[in-house]
Amino acid sequence: EVGGEKFESFEDAISYANEQTGTVTVTLLADVEFSGDDLYADMILDLNGKTITATGSYVFWFEGGSLVVKDSSAEKTGMIDGSATVGNVFLLMGEETLTIESGKIHANNNVIYAYGSGATVTVNGYLNLRQEAGTDAAIIGALAKNDTVDIEEKSYTEINYNDNNLL
Repeated sequence: EVGGEKFESFEDAISYANEQTGTVTVTLLADVEFSGDDLYADMILDLNGKTITATGSYVFWFEGGSLVVKDSSAEKTGMIDGSATVGNVFLLMGEETLTIESGKIHANNNVIYAYGSGATVTVNGYLNLRQEAGTDAAIIGALAKNDTVDIEEKSYTEINYNDNNLL
């Protein structure tokens, strides 16, 4: 659902949101499977106690825009589950902003991959990494001193990491 308008699929809702100006809210009304999509818009994704089961190699590939992930349900059971097939849940290509206010994010490889420079990442939700290869991280990538990573209201602008891995 986007702004009260219901869609046949989550993919249709994301496509519609990408065409809008200003910040739009996409609210899950049911559990969905999702193969991934590019994100151009400024979007709030309300998991609403539902689960996105990722079936592709990523969930959101940022090409501009910003994303706030939250779970407004009383039970706080909303989740993005990329533990079965996803390489990266979020790919940030440049100066995008990602905020995880609440909800659970599970990944097989990397939860957040900041590929470009200038990203802002804020995490107050729950990140779970099913690490198998030994080189994966909850947050990984080309994070530089001009990037900002806030984890549970603690800001890291001088990022210390091993082989580009944070956490």
